[in-house]
Amino acid sequence: MAGAMGATIARETRSPNGGQIYFAEPVRLTYEPIRKSYTRVTAWATLPDGRDLSCLAIRAGVAVRWEKFDRGGRLRGC
Repeated sequence: MAGAMGATIARETRSPNGGQIYFAEPVRLTYEPIRKSYTRVTAWATLPDGRDLSCLAIRAGVAVRWEKFDRGGRLRGC
């Protein structure tokens, strides 16, 4: 799935646990850290044009929305 500003999103079929997001060229992301999950920081990320990176990943099939992790419903419109 190709997007504006050189953002390309693809599913990595060799991985049984989902996929990866690839960018054809450097893209500046804005992020809002939310919490830690094990040793990782979870965050909301947006592209410079305001599109939510989570929604793009859901539309591309490399992520799914789990209601228990989206209690506020931010991703319902994805």
